[in-house]
Amino acid sequence: MSLCEPRFVSAANAIERAVETAIAQGQATRDVGGQFGTAAAGEAIARLLASA
Repeated sequence: MSLCEPRFVSAANAIERAVETAIAQGQATRDVGGQFGTAAAGEAIARLLASA
């Protein structure tokens, strides 16, 4: 199994988009300008992924 398989590339792209969106919306950890702790930031990213 290769890491370049389309399903892995697709998943990685979705995660990157969710993280970028969370940061842009301030739903990230304080070290990147957000207002959340790590658990809340993770939950926000998970919600974005689920709604994609």
